[in-house]
Amino acid sequence: MGERVIVAMSGGVDSSVAAARLHDAGYEVVGVTLHLWDYPAAPDAKGAHGRCCAPEDQYDARRVADFVGFPHFTFDRRDAFRTQVVEPFVDAYLAGTTPSPCTTCNRSVKLGELLALAKRLGATKVATGHFARIERDETGRAFVAEAVDRRKDQSYFLYSVPDELVEMLVFPLGESTKDEVRAEAVARNLPGATKGESQELCFVGQGAGAYAKFVEERAGDRRTAGTLVDETGKVLGRHEGIHKFTVGQRKGLGVALGHPAFVTRIDGRTGVVVLGSEEGLAVRECSVEDACFSPGVTFPFRARVRGRYRHDGAPAVVRRDESGEIRVVFDEPVRAVTTGQVAVFYDPASPILARRVPRVPVTPTPMNLASPVRAAVSSPCARWLATLATDVDAAIGATLWLGELADGDRDDLADALDAVADEAGIPRNHRHLLAMTRWEAASDGDALVFTRGDVTHRTVFAEDGTLVASSEQPPDGPLTPVPFAVAQDRLARGFSRRVAAVASPNTPH
Repeated sequence: MGERVIVAMSGGVDSSVAAARLHDAGYEVVGVTLHLWDYPAAPDAKGAHGRCCAPEDQYDARRVADFVGFPHFTFDRRDAFRTQVVEPFVDAYLAGTTPSPCTTCNRSVKLGELLALAKRLGATKVATGHFARIERDETGRAFVAEAVDRRKDQSYFLYSVPDELVEMLVFPLGESTKDEVRAEAVARNLPGATKGESQELCFVGQGAGAYAKFVEERAGDRRTAGTLVDETGKVLGRHEGIHKFTVGQRKGLGVALGHPAFVTRIDGRTGVVVLGSEEGLAVRECSVEDACFSPGVTFPFRARVRGRYRHDGAPAVVRRDESGEIRVVFDEPVRAVTTGQVAVFYDPASPILARRVPRVPVTPTPMNLASPVRAAVSSPCARWLATLATDVDAAIGATLWLGELADGDRDDLADALDAVADEAGIPRNHRHLLAMTRWEAASDGDALVFTRGDVTHRTVFAEDGTLVASSEQPPDGPLTPVPFAVAQDRLARGFSRRVAAVASPNTPH
């Protein structure tokens, strides 16, 4: 008897051929199916599934095992799938981000379970039907690499395979094309050889609006309604929940503008959804989190970065600043880099270097200032001009690049902002924010002092408007320096609120 290998079997063509190939190669194959979700019985029912991890697929997998001649077991992992994949999926849409549940499933459920089951069943190898390859570097270390069939490559979903499992992994389909695998299944006369492929998420269902319906059924009272606005902040309409939108979306916006429009930003706190041109989707850089690097990676480095599964990747430079934050700077603007998606880095030799969950920075967008606000901040001492965002509260409370406004100027500004807020349907919250913000002289410029909660933030700007330094101090606590990148990000994002645009110091008033 050969080396024992457990094969993850979904009941589909790919995993069936993978298992058959290993059996032919002399391995002691043990088929394993994870029962992850329960679905409506009728294929056209609300919430009915596509091809992947369905209950009847357990039986298809067993039929293949019986046909080829190896044992097969099904393990119930519905609770893990619900808590680690489905609930975070719902939470992400309700927060205005776009999750990647298939990568989460591989990372949080499937890969960990396969490793644990291999140990329990005494297997030295773990195989799947993924289109990917295992290669080794000059030191002999194994790494996940892209498949020969780039159209079907699934290495993107395997970014977080732990090193212990990489050494055990086998991908029997990595050197084959999808067409070759399908033809082999038919030639072998495997059960289910002609069944369809998975096209949608296995647990959400099919048809227009399936994602939104799925989220709504589990959202309770957590849905965030709000406004649809254009890139200047003009209100275009209202919507019933940000979970119905994702960055890059063009259809189903709920408004007719007479020209193509796309979702360019979603504010999960206020419920504001910004619609703009396709050009507004272009992103030159983003910051990323949840780091996982291959050993030996040094910064900065160049890589091909895939920001979503259906993306060939774009050349970029990856940097890490003193605070540890990772930033990706693309050679050319990339379309629709979306918060919540996974970014996977590849070096020229094809191994996965790292994975990231992108956090997309706010891209300054020119806005038309309402005339009363322009008049209120036209004082020569307003060296740093805060333009209006659709969330005016965030724009003024967070950046307030207004210089040394006199008390009368502050009152005029507050009145002007209130008028604009009334027109836009935004609550009046500006006077207390203006009162909490002040300017102080500093040895190397002017310091903007802003109190949020119990923490005082102090940011120093040079005469030309350049950010020099930033710090924060809690009550009775030490003064703590804030890394430049973090301070810049806070200013741009409005202390975790969206700021639509910030004018430069020499913006004409």
